[in-house]
Amino acid sequence: MSREMFKNIDEIFETDIKRNLTFESFYVKVSKIKLNSSVPENIKTHFETARNLMLYSWFVSKFRQVAELHAFSSIELAIRTKIEIATNKKCAKRGLKNLLEYAVRNKWIVDEGFPRVIERKQQKKKYREEFRPNLPDEIEEDLQKHTKILVNFFPDLRNQFAHGSNSILNSEMLIIDDCRHLINQLFGKN
Repeated sequence: MSREMFKNIDEIFETDIKRNLTFESFYVKVSKIKLNSSVPENIKTHFETARNLMLYSWFVSKFRQVAELHAFSSIELAIRTKIEIATNKKCAKRGLKNLLEYAVRNKWIVDEGFPRVIERKQQKKKYREEFRPNLPDEIEEDLQKHTKILVNFFPDLRNQFAHGSNSILNSEMLIIDDCRHLINQLFGKN
């Protein structure tokens, strides 16, 4: 069956691509992508749609793209809400990139809020200590490197999805997970 074809009723629960994991393990991965309890309810509800779309991408792989697009919309809603809480005014900012830049400028989003960035830095340090101890100290890298990449990458990818794209990134849930960590940073940790 072609991925783009409407599924017959007897094919609804069949995955449309080969996978290296079971549905149960896929479900566990998606279930771990949760927002903190400190995130406002309307944003949590919005993000839950992205999670459910990601879950159903097991059956229709193109739903992953729709899940990520919805997660980007959740980021926009979250940053607008954060701005309104912080300024006590209606948010006039428009566009995901402008909103992300504002959040980064205000240090609401930082690299340290993304666990895989911290893990990568620790692995790099450990490798250096074990295998390259005599090398001179590295030039200090940009402490906001990951965040600055997201400021450009997320809006570009969102626009590609929103305006039509046949491509599917094999992001292994990294995009929706980064969206989760970004939103959690805006509203503190719980």
